[in-house]
Amino acid sequence: MYLLDTADKEKIAELVDHYRFDGVTTNPTILKKEASEDVFSQLADLQNTIAPNPLYIQVAGKDFAAMREEASTLRKFISREGHPPFVMKIPATKDGFKLMKAGGSVHPFAATAVFTFHQGLMAASMHAESVIVYVDRMQRAKKDPYRLIENLRAHFERAKLHTRILAASLKDASQVEKAILAGCHKVTVNVSLAHELFADENTEQSDERFLSDWEGITNQKR
Repeated sequence: MYLLDTADKEKIAELVDHYRFDGVTTNPTILKKEASEDVFSQLADLQNTIAPNPLYIQVAGKDFAAMREEASTLRKFISREGHPPFVMKIPATKDGFKLMKAGGSVHPFAATAVFTFHQGLMAASMHAESVIVYVDRMQRAKKDPYRLIENLRAHFERAKLHTRILAASLKDASQVEKAILAGCHKVTVNVSLAHELFADENTEQSDERFLSDWEGITNQKR
C-alpha cells in the first residue's frame, strides 16, 4: 500500500525498521538531492535497503533513442542476478509509449506522469506494472486526480487488467486519504509525510496515561 519517495538510505532504513513499505520510488530530482559520484552504486544501495521490495527508477531521455539507451544501461548495471527487483518508470509521453511498446528490456515498467484516462489505459494495454497519477500536480493544473483514479480503477477491474494505480505527488495526509478512497492500489509519500501519517499526539498521550497507570498498579502490588 505505502511506498517511500526518497533516495535517503538512512531515512529509508529508519522507517522500514518501524513500518511496512512496499517499495521505494525515485526520480532524477530525488537522486540529485542525495548527490553521489556513482549513481549506479547509489541505486544498488537503495535496492538492498528496501529488499525484497522493488525500487522504482526513472528513465530520462530527450527522445526515444536516448530513453532506450538509458533503459538498456539501467538494465545492465542494476538488473543482475542476486540483486533485488526494480521497476523502470517511463514517462507517458509519445516517445515513452514507444519505449513501453518495445517491451523486452524495459519490463517490468510503470507509466509515470499519467494525467489522463487514455494515457493510463494505453499504458495498461502495454502491460504496465502500474500507472502513476500525480495528484497534487493535477490539482494545480485544475484537473481532478480522484476522478481519474476512480475511472481507471473501474475500467481496469471491468476489463480484468492487472495494472495497478499508484498515486504520487502527495503533499498532505488529506490527499493520501482521498487517493486511497478513490481506489488507488498504492501511494508513495516523502519522509516527512510518512512520519505524519502514522503518528498522532492523542495516541501518544493515551499511551503515556496507560503506562503511568500500569506503573501505579505494579508499584502498589510490590
